[in-house]
Amino acid sequence: MKYRAIVFGCQQIAVDCIETLLKKGVDIPRIITYELPLDKVYGYKSVQEFALQQNIACDMPKQLTHDFISEIGTLKPDLIFSFYYRKIFPHKLIAIPNLGVVNIHPSYLPTYRGCVPTAWALLNGEKETGITIHYIDGNIDTADIIAQKKISIRDDDTGFSLYNRCMDMGAELFEEVVDDILAGTAPRIQQPVNGSYYGALTDQQNRIDWSTPARRIVNQIRVFSKPYAGVECKFLNKHLVIWRARLGSSNGYLLQGPGKILDLIPAKRTEIVVSGVDDVIVLEDYDIFPPLDDIERDVYLKIGQKIQ
Repeated sequence: MKYRAIVFGCQQIAVDCIETLLKKGVDIPRIITYELPLDKVYGYKSVQEFALQQNIACDMPKQLTHDFISEIGTLKPDLIFSFYYRKIFPHKLIAIPNLGVVNIHPSYLPTYRGCVPTAWALLNGEKETGITIHYIDGNIDTADIIAQKKISIRDDDTGFSLYNRCMDMGAELFEEVVDDILAGTAPRIQQPVNGSYYGALTDQQNRIDWSTPARRIVNQIRVFSKPYAGVECKFLNKHLVIWRARLGSSNGYLLQGPGKILDLIPAKRTEIVVSGVDDVIVLEDYDIFPPLDDIERDVYLKIGQKIQ
């Protein structure tokens, strides 16, 4: 049987999963995406460019309007797939395909429903997260589960590396279950009512509050590490952007108040040892803007100075 599917998707996982569908002989008359300039910065293939290469019509609507959804309905898809698409589906769109709407979500549902779940899992110090393929019912990540796998969070994971590992696992898991989804025989495992939900990250997560627990600060830095924008704090009249840090309690420093510099460790690049509320934080990789000149270096980088 020849199946017809409409794909809504963004970033690398969309390209990978569309390739899987095409290999299965699925007819894809339309791809809908929402690309951002940073997608290319992060090294993801363009969904729009891939669609053009495959001679598939591709749209990037600003909104999923009534008229646009009606047009999708005229294509009579058996399925609609959502691969990291950046917009919420209206009920009218969900009602179109006879075999349902399938989504890939980067957490082990029912935990971490909502957006940017990999960032929240890392920020909260979780040891593992996961990937879930599930149906969409109009609520946020609550519908029946088709398949899911757990993934360990490594000590050296950053927000970027964990996000990409989850995308890779999502594409692999989709390839394992796509035949059952197309045949309409995929499992439908009801989710528990209880779970957890997290919204979008805010500007607060991009700034360090030195009065929060030290481990959470280190995790916060991991979430926004390169190639993301980093976390920021004030350093007298300059901006300190931190890319990598570690806990330093094993070095025997005495805490002297949140944000105070306790030591400077000469290395390939000077590491800054900072007092937290419950542990010491060693800043391993950072940038100061505007950069320090030779005179300023002795003023800013000294024991007792406070970072805010």
